[in-house]
Amino acid sequence: LKIYSSPDKRLTTSLYKKTLDCSPLLHFRSNHSLSCRKGVVYSQALRYNLIIADDNLLQVHLDELTRTLLCRDYPLHTIIKLIKRALTHTRESLINNPRSHSDDQQVTPFITPYTPEGKHLAKIIQSHWHIIDNNPQLRTI
Repeated sequence: LKIYSSPDKRLTTSLYKKTLDCSPLLHFRSNHSLSCRKGVVYSQALRYNLIIADDNLLQVHLDELTRTLLCRDYPLHTIIKLIKRALTHTRESLINNPRSHSDDQQVTPFITPYTPEGKHLAKIIQSHWHIIDNNPQLRTI
């Protein structure tokens, strides 16, 4: 986060990047799930929208993000779609209404490796999860 005084003497914010920043974002052809790869684009655009106060500067940084993502083999139509989705949130709504996590739903993480075999294993577990869910003993484990 970069905080500075605007020409009208108000404090404003922008994105701070180190001089040697190489934007090590996930490559689109990685073995990560499609939702994870799309999440890279959306979360970065949402972060920029939250941090950068000036709309013109925001567009400059989003253009730079787009170029970086294109170099990482992200499809342009996907980048545009996800950036537009991130920009549907106003900066004020992001500041005043941070995403709240519900405590009434318990989630059991099951982590698999990011490989083709891991994806297959995750699908098998998801399709049979009801067995664990319906068994009181298994549910507590």
